[in-house]
Amino acid sequence: MKKIIISFVLICFTYTVSGQIVTQPSKPEKIKSKKDTAVIVYAEFGYNSSFRLLESNADFLNKSLGKRADETKLTVYSGTLGMTIPIAKNICIDGGFSFMQNGEQYKWASSTSDSTFAYQSNYNYLALPVQLKFQTGKQIQFFIGTGLAPQMFQSYRQRQQWSDSLGAKKSVTVKQNSDCSTFNLAWFSSAGFQLNFNGNMGIRLSGTFRKELLNTFTKYADYIHKSFGYGLNVGLTYKF
Repeated sequence: MKKIIISFVLICFTYTVSGQIVTQPSKPEKIKSKKDTAVIVYAEFGYNSSFRLLESNADFLNKSLGKRADETKLTVYSGTLGMTIPIAKNICIDGGFSFMQNGEQYKWASSTSDSTFAYQSNYNYLALPVQLKFQTGKQIQFFIGTGLAPQMFQSYRQRQQWSDSLGAKKSVTVKQNSDCSTFNLAWFSSAGFQLNFNGNMGIRLSGTFRKELLNTFTKYADYIHKSFGYGLNVGLTYKF
């Protein structure tokens, strides 16, 4: 009888101990998403359609717009060396060094003879564009941003072409315009995508809109001129 009781006690003890050492399966830890810390350097080329807002300077001579009222858009080009630096999840600062152009053109042809006259005006700037961007994606990243671009005036060029009543053609390039202000400030926005290859290289394509906030000309010039335009940019990227 004693052996039976002792055996029963041992069985109960063994069952109790084995039940206590069984552990519950642990829950998998959630992986917290982290911001992308990669810095991207890029070089891009832009093709832009440029025009302007133009009005007489009422504070000076209030001169009529004349033939300038009939100016039209002009295709200009730009280039940028830039860097994208993440500052939070999906948020980054995009800044760089750019060559920017603004411009407009004019064309006239006589209805009674072979006389014609045309010109294309270019305003060239070095700029430091900086924008705040939202971006998402890994292999293909989509982005949208807005910012400001301080601009230092570099040069002016106006190409003129004309023909007389007999059809003889002539041309000249004017490189001086004392009315241009040395500084301007533009607001711009961009949106596009970046395709990252398996290595560190990639390509990006974006559309932009840019508008000058200040007058292209000085305080005592005949006109108040503010350029604006939209364009398409394509470039190569390198991820560090």
